[in-house]
Amino acid sequence: MKSNSYALLALLALGSTSAALAQSSVSLYGRIDASVEQQKYGSAKTTGMASNGSFIGLRAQEDLGGGLKAGFVLESSINADTGSGSNTWAEDDTFNFQRRSEVNLAGNWGMVRMGTFKHASYEATAQAISWHNDNVGSTADSFSNANSHSNVLAYRTPSVAGLSAELQYRFGEKAVWYDDIQYRDGVDLGVRYERGPWGAGFGYAESTLKGDVHGDKLKDKDYSLRASYDTGTWALGAYYQRSERRDLWPGLEQSHAHSNTLRIAGKYVLGASEFHASIGRKNFSFSSESLNPSQPGSMREKSSMNQWLLAYHYNLSRRTKVYAFYGHQDDVPVTQSFSSLWQAGINGNFRSMGVGMRHQF
Repeated sequence: MKSNSYALLALLALGSTSAALAQSSVSLYGRIDASVEQQKYGSAKTTGMASNGSFIGLRAQEDLGGGLKAGFVLESSINADTGSGSNTWAEDDTFNFQRRSEVNLAGNWGMVRMGTFKHASYEATAQAISWHNDNVGSTADSFSNANSHSNVLAYRTPSVAGLSAELQYRFGEKAVWYDDIQYRDGVDLGVRYERGPWGAGFGYAESTLKGDVHGDKLKDKDYSLRASYDTGTWALGAYYQRSERRDLWPGLEQSHAHSNTLRIAGKYVLGASEFHASIGRKNFSFSSESLNPSQPGSMREKSSMNQWLLAYHYNLSRRTKVYAFYGHQDDVPVTQSFSSLWQAGINGNFRSMGVGMRHQF
């Protein structure tokens, strides 16, 4: 654990000495966001402090001449309330760069990226209308997939008349999901159009999971669309996502699950004040059929979830704001995780309200 912390500190020191690096620039940047919240999950209630998407990053770019540039980006999530690292997949809160870690090469022809970063389909659709707190914290859009993928090779086109695209290919050799099941190769596509106040996006993602021991096979597909209109004073946007999963457990069962998500978000800016609102709904459908002759049978299930948010932001400067919010989500499954405050174990409606402060540097 200590070696990870020392490595991070060494890299931060490197950022402070960027002037010594010829023909390149290294900069330190990040976001510190903390809030005091009251959360209610089912009949249980808790009050405390939460860290909302806080991170520290390093980025560099070197001019190679002839319009060619090389660079890297490293980002480490942190807990602003405790000062520790924030790692979703580790057993302890160590500093690491699993939030984002990439090396890239760019020119007039576009950019090639390699490493760990967010889905292009998510950035082109759901994230593009996440105007309240960049889709982090207890009021984040819990219906979309904002996680980063590792072992990714990507190509991003240049923007032509407001149109751009990014195609990502994921090598699944190291990405363990659970037990013996691993992510295999996957693809992700994000297409964006941004011209004046108008915006639109399309996303497609496909991944295959396979078990090395039992031969289990799971296949995920996501399709998403986004439309938005932003005048600078007010903005309105919406996205739709269709997700499908087909599972095959040889000799046991096969299943099919799909969901449909619709979210609408808006904001209004008045001087230093911002008023935010969003509402979303997700419908689930699940069916399974036994492949075991000694245990025949089938199952069908349907359910839905609703989520809405009201928030107020006051900008103290271009980089610092204070905010207040109230969010609600109903029929939350026990596996749903919301913030660092909550310990899973209760089914029911989820509500959070609080005040916070964010500083970006």
